[in-house]
Amino acid sequence: MIKKNITFFLLFLLLTTTNAFAQYEKFGKLTPDLNKPDYSLIDSTSAAVVIFDIAKLNINKELEIEMETHKRVLIKNENGYNHGTLVIVYYGKNNYEKIVDLQAINWVPVGKNKYKKVKLSKKDIFKENLSNGNTQLKFTLPDLTPGCIVEYKYTFRRDNLRMLPKWYFQTTIPVMYSQFETDFPSFFNFEFDLKGSLGITDRTLETYEGNFYFRNQRSTYNTSAPSVQTGSIRTNFVKNNFYMTDIPAFESEPFSPSTNNLISALDVSLRTIFWPNASPSEFFINWEKTGDDILKDDDIANYFKETSDIEDDLKVLSVDSLSAEAKAEKIYTYITKTYKFNDDLGLFPDKSSSKLHKDKMGNASSLNLLYFELCKLSGLEVYPVAIATKGKGAVNHRIQSRNQFNNIIIEVILSGKSVFVDATDSLRAFNHLPSYDLNGEGLRLQKDSKSDWITITDLASTNEFVTSEFKIDNDGSIYGFIKIKYTGFQALNFRHDFESFSDTSKIEDFFKDRYFSSLDGISLDSIVVNDISLVNEPTEINMAFRLENYATISGDRIYINPLFFSVYKKNPFTKEKRRFPIDYDYTFSDKITIIIDIPEGYEVEEQMKPIQFSSPDKNLIFRKLTQYNPSKIYYISDLKVLAEKFPNNKYEIVKEFYQNVVDQQSKTLVLKKVGGVTNEK
Repeated sequence: MIKKNITFFLLFLLLTTTNAFAQYEKFGKLTPDLNKPDYSLIDSTSAAVVIFDIAKLNINKELEIEMETHKRVLIKNENGYNHGTLVIVYYGKNNYEKIVDLQAINWVPVGKNKYKKVKLSKKDIFKENLSNGNTQLKFTLPDLTPGCIVEYKYTFRRDNLRMLPKWYFQTTIPVMYSQFETDFPSFFNFEFDLKGSLGITDRTLETYEGNFYFRNQRSTYNTSAPSVQTGSIRTNFVKNNFYMTDIPAFESEPFSPSTNNLISALDVSLRTIFWPNASPSEFFINWEKTGDDILKDDDIANYFKETSDIEDDLKVLSVDSLSAEAKAEKIYTYITKTYKFNDDLGLFPDKSSSKLHKDKMGNASSLNLLYFELCKLSGLEVYPVAIATKGKGAVNHRIQSRNQFNNIIIEVILSGKSVFVDATDSLRAFNHLPSYDLNGEGLRLQKDSKSDWITITDLASTNEFVTSEFKIDNDGSIYGFIKIKYTGFQALNFRHDFESFSDTSKIEDFFKDRYFSSLDGISLDSIVVNDISLVNEPTEINMAFRLENYATISGDRIYINPLFFSVYKKNPFTKEKRRFPIDYDYTFSDKITIIIDIPEGYEVEEQMKPIQFSSPDKNLIFRKLTQYNPSKIYYISDLKVLAEKFPNNKYEIVKEFYQNVVDQQSKTLVLKKVGGVTNEK
């Protein structure tokens, strides 16, 4: 974190004259005293620090959203060189988004308070057309060196008044000063939504009179523009400025919710436009109207205009004689095996149904709306559901804007119960959503202002069952078999991992990393995986193993920890304090059963007592059981997590619980030779 000295420095800066501030922010002019703080004022772990990050958002003459960004970053050491590279990805198809007026400078230190200006050459800016209409701009500033200051400036334009860019005050490195300005005619009415745990340092509001000039080029996207083609309006302008200073670097924590819920940022949403001498354009009044707005959007309305290909798919499926459950699942299987998900999310389909049928590839909404239409034509009760994925962040119910959603899934009613479907993955079972969809709720879309909020649930149960039986050699080595069974998300994750394995050695490496990473001398053999295409069945893996010199033999005793492959060797929660809630994505259980063949001539010196403990709310439960007979030891470790989320004020409870689990799973079992002397306590 930046020390208080910088805060005082910045407050002084904000209180100085306008000319001094202009000197501070002007591109291409460097005032060393304002841009090169003493390294001692910056956290020693920071490889770089943002000196300032300033954005100005407005509407240009072409009625495009326009945001000018100007940023300076001090690079402290070589570990910060990645901040000398800028990558911008935008949707360049049909000039929907553009990047213009890109400039960059590297200020290279050449002496005390002296810098050499190294400008970025246009030939060093690389432009690449990516898939699905996206374009990438990338450059790396030359002559990066410790102590240099990189500076860049560019303007982003978007041909859609309703989709305003988000501003991030916080980044992965400390920020000395961040400012976000909006400057619009007063007939534009906005909502501002501050995200994250940090508060605004200051906010100013200014009104002034001026001329608003426009040359309207009404486009497919920019349907909110006025009907007149060109003109000017004398009107009041409203300028909002949001300031934040002394911003610590954002650091994620294990099992955290979406970064978009936690990082300090500002969302801007257009609520209404009161064009002079025209009826007002209202973009969100209530959620019922928002649902109507989504369904009436051209991308969705046009998707269903050409239905011949969808009807052809239905003929291939031949589902008329099937039960409702069988219909829903067969349609799901057909889509996931016939069409490919291009890994893009979006509230709206990226192509028409006829083009999807031809390409056999589309975004999530395209595939899910195809599932919706096939189910509907098959006589099933089915609804599209607009959601914000976990990566998008939680929906703010105060702002009834469709911009908060970034995916559509499908609700199908089977035997009076809701089943939620995302038809994008052939390795995922029909009644199983991807974890990124599990953000709590969604807007069920229905015509005629009947859209309503519903809870999103997942029917899959996630478990990991591990069973092992082993013998102990005379040298302390152990050998035997391991059987693993995954269900739910554990099975889905493994199926994806397994599909990527190029040979059997990759499979062996996977299990060594997952279960035996802290052990030397482990060898695995005869690894057999059941058919991963059986997505409705648990995934099962069988293998033989040998672990050299694992047990300690001392005199007439053998010392061994039965849980040689536990995944809880260490507590996943180690920080003294935690800032963010814990989010597991889903509930789960991990059960381990160990069967140890007692070596001939040995017996258990002291039986382990059964242990059970839980969190006060019973959402975390652990139990350990042992049973014995003259030839075998049966050892069971069972961990259950029955809540997906824990608030950060429960962190100490969760941390202590896991430490108790680690302690219990690290207990040593002692075998002694029959007739040997028992150790005194």
